[in-house]
Amino acid sequence: MGIRHAYEYVEGYFSDNGCELLEEEYTNNRTKIKYKCVCGNISEICFSDFQQGKRCMKCSISKRAEKRRHPYEYVDDYFKKHNCELLENEYINIFT
Repeated sequence: MGIRHAYEYVEGYFSDNGCELLEEEYTNNRTKIKYKCVCGNISEICFSDFQQGKRCMKCSISKRAEKRRHPYEYVDDYFKKHNCELLENEYINIFT
């Protein structure tokens, strides 16, 4: 059986991670609770998922996109390897 956290602990945990708990009571770590994410989005999550680093869908999509984004240096090297010259000073994404 897991440890039952006090409301104050849960509220502090959200706050320490840049989020705001919007519920006035806490039941257990498997019950969804409403919170305001660091990005400003209002969402619901189980406390156990929040502790594992999961956040709102908006942040999740952004995090996945960031992992797949190529840095400028990678794109510049790719052009050079294919005997081309990159004329831009900034790389935004594959569509730009």
